[in-house]
Amino acid sequence: MKNYNTRDRVLELLFNFPTRRFHVRQISRILKVSPPSVSKAITELARENLAKIKKDLTYEMQANLSNQEFRNMKRVYNLKMVYSSGLFNYLAEKFSLNTIILFGSYSKGEDNEKSDIDIAIDSKEKLLELEEYEKKLNRKINIEFFDYKKIKKELKDSIINGIVLLGYIAT
Repeated sequence: MKNYNTRDRVLELLFNFPTRRFHVRQISRILKVSPPSVSKAITELARENLAKIKKDLTYEMQANLSNQEFRNMKRVYNLKMVYSSGLFNYLAEKFSLNTIILFGSYSKGEDNEKSDIDIAIDSKEKLLELEEYEKKLNRKINIEFFDYKKIKKELKDSIINGIVLLGYIAT
């Protein structure tokens, strides 16, 4: 297994802030890593086409959102965050016999800093306390309670293209 190196930490920063532009020294301060290490990591990410570098008087770096590999990696990262934050366990405990689906931009790795996390639950509406998870994930969490047989086609299509976290979709 790979070590959690500077490259991975810079990539994680890009996953969390995909539309933001960063300077080397700024990343260095955020990650508490030397500027040369950050420069090397940025060069690697640019070579892999996961980041874009803009060279003016200083280097400016940003996630390469048009790269499918970046979006795939971000998708995996987002899913990991749903589990590591404890959100999945919380929902699974509350809805152990229901289907839970992550859908929308977050499930596709196409989200940005302002995106919410969309989760569909095949259940009657329940009051949930999500503030703790919203803080951990730095995102608003939007829960859509639904009955699969009664939902609108647009929502149904979106849910079908999501990631099933628990249960299955009965068509």
